Amino acid sequence: MIKAIRDEMKGGLAVTGLMAGVGWGIWLLLTVIYSLVLYFDADAIQWADIGSIVALVAVLFMGWIMTMVMFSSGFHLAVTMGRTRRKYAVSALCANMLQLLAGLAAIYPTMWAGLLVKKVFFPTLPFEGGSWQASNPAIFMYHRHLGLTLAIGLLMVLTGMVLGALMMRYGRVGFWIMWGICVFGGGAVGMLSRIMENSPRAHAVLDVVRAWFGQMTGLAWTLTGALAMAILAGIGWLLVRKASVR
Repeated sequence: MIKAIRDEMKGGLAVTGLMAGVGWGIWLLLTVIYSLVLYFDADAIQWADIGSIVALVAVLFMGWIMTMVMFSSGFHLAVTMGRTRRKYAVSALCANMLQLLAGLAAIYPTMWAGLLVKKVFFPTLPFEGGSWQASNPAIFMYHRHLGLTLAIGLLMVLTGMVLGALMMRYGRVGFWIMWGICVFGGGAVGMLSRIMENSPRAHAVLDVVRAWFGQMTGLAWTLTGALAMAILAGIGWLLVRKASVR
């Protein structure tokens, strides 16, 4: 299995480099824009680092994309070369998670780079929220809730696995199925939000749901997340197991 994971990670350094490049590029762009706004805005009173959290979200999104691409294009070659479906599914999943972890580690220093920018160019400007930790949401995700960040990363990888396996098994039809799920799912959310805005009954239901979620303990959230991941992994495995080799 270790050899299979290593084989799947050929080119992993390039993928990690791409994630790091995109993450740092986004951080730099947003930091420059935000700094210029603060410099020319006479009413600016606080500093906040928004580039780091956006870079983190971008890397998570790229992990999702990379997993989807690997599962949609790498299955047939791996099985043709003698790898079993189970070994391919496990090794590809592990390889993508390791690449995502490497990408997250590569952009971790953006938080400290943001602090350096603040100290050099805006030393007298106070932090938003009163502290560096409060002014940078990425610190919340990396330090206080690293487990949540890793869980979100695994959820993104598993979702990419399911969508990639869907396209791999059904080809062009699978792509259109995925497109339909994304488009109509997004439309359904928008429609539901508009209905809830104008419906007192919907507001009452929403209040009940909010109260129910608000009473959930940390253990309940953990079990719910684990169940969602297990369901996604099961769906992905079923798609891979039943896929034909071309």
